[in-house]
Amino acid sequence: MSSAEQSFSSRERRGAPEGFALEATTVWSFPERGAWATHDGGYRGNWSPYVPRNLILRYSGPGDLVVDPFVGGGATAIEAKLLGRRCLALDLNPAALATTRNHLRFPLPLPEMGGAEPELARGDALRLPLGDGSVDLLCLHPPYADAIRYSDALSGDLSHLQSEAFLTAMDTLAQESRRVLAPGGVCALLIGDLRRRRHVVPLGFATLERFLDTGLVLGELAIKQQHHTAMAQAWAARSRQQGFLLLAHEYLAVFRNSEQGRSTPETVEHPVLLPFHAVATTAPAARPEAEQTTTVWPLPAHAPEAALRRALWQRFAPAGSQVLDVTLGQGRSAGALPNPANLSLITLRLPDQLARDIAHAGVRADLTRLAAQAVERLPSGGTLAVTVPDVRRDGALAPLGLLAWHGLRDQAGLALTEIAVLLPDSTRRPRSAPDSHLQIAHRYLLVFRRRDAGRPASVHS
Repeated sequence: MSSAEQSFSSRERRGAPEGFALEATTVWSFPERGAWATHDGGYRGNWSPYVPRNLILRYSGPGDLVVDPFVGGGATAIEAKLLGRRCLALDLNPAALATTRNHLRFPLPLPEMGGAEPELARGDALRLPLGDGSVDLLCLHPPYADAIRYSDALSGDLSHLQSEAFLTAMDTLAQESRRVLAPGGVCALLIGDLRRRRHVVPLGFATLERFLDTGLVLGELAIKQQHHTAMAQAWAARSRQQGFLLLAHEYLAVFRNSEQGRSTPETVEHPVLLPFHAVATTAPAARPEAEQTTTVWPLPAHAPEAALRRALWQRFAPAGSQVLDVTLGQGRSAGALPNPANLSLITLRLPDQLARDIAHAGVRADLTRLAAQAVERLPSGGTLAVTVPDVRRDGALAPLGLLAWHGLRDQAGLALTEIAVLLPDSTRRPRSAPDSHLQIAHRYLLVFRRRDAGRPASVHS
């Protein structure tokens, strides 16, 4: 009996996670890596098996073909075998295929559901060995550019590419994904951001943008929390000392190959610029309990906006400086922002209800207009913080966080430094079904710094 068979048949191992329930909201958090079947966390960067289990149960049926061209340690292949799906598991790296092959050495549990032993093969995700329209569920967890290198010098290894070359490869991956998906087929993509010289590189949004450009329809955009328990204290100290947030989230996008071929929902643009309400406040002294050191900011349910203001002041506003809080869609003014002296921080907030009621194109226009005024009012090194939600319209998801970044990334005088997510602090777990949408439970915080005059913008800003 192989080590994988022994592991699978031991009393401590089961064919399913104990107490498993489908994720119901757009916030996915798995502190435990998962220890059922032959799963283990030995393959660096492999996604938690909870992710493919959720995806397979939500977006495929018995006997459907599931394809993972970055199979790594084999989590997707193991789950496909357990759940009665046909599976093609590909990887460029022979070492990954050997690991996966070892993990699959357990009896086929559900042959009556149309499943079969997963097929393993060496293959390139940019040139899939599949016919057009042949895949029911495509699971993608590529390397995050060169954040982790998976080989020494393997030809075609995406983990050797820096961000610009990696995004060019993502163009090809997106087009290839659209080609192989069956009508109504689903492509699920997990991708995260990078950090370079203390500034965030928005690899996640930039990659999602390339998939949307193919005409795939965005059905869900969830936030997967990362857990850094072993190094949490050390990273928190480094975050305070060097002035950046520890990357602690990834983006899980679910695209559908729709015959309509529209990448964003149709909405009606608002005809005039929105009013806003602006209030100037003197930043108080720092409050340690308000400090956030990662890109995941949990907010208390009883007073989330007050907690967010305190956290922003703690991070970005010296005591005694002025903070300008601006809320779109409130008040009567649609003119110029106030210009208080000693200004260090401007916050722009798009309320959830307003985001649902107006066009994403109009939102982008308003944010761009106010960001241009913020550049004029902030000193060099001053901060612009923008909070926006995602919204669901006409059966698809409008990714307003991505659209806000797209609208502001070329704004003269601003450099993106952080992308954080704001999460509700709630222990209530709503129920879910495979045919229901995820409940949107997060917002985005985009943080920009006012650059020195004459300093060129980064291509990733």
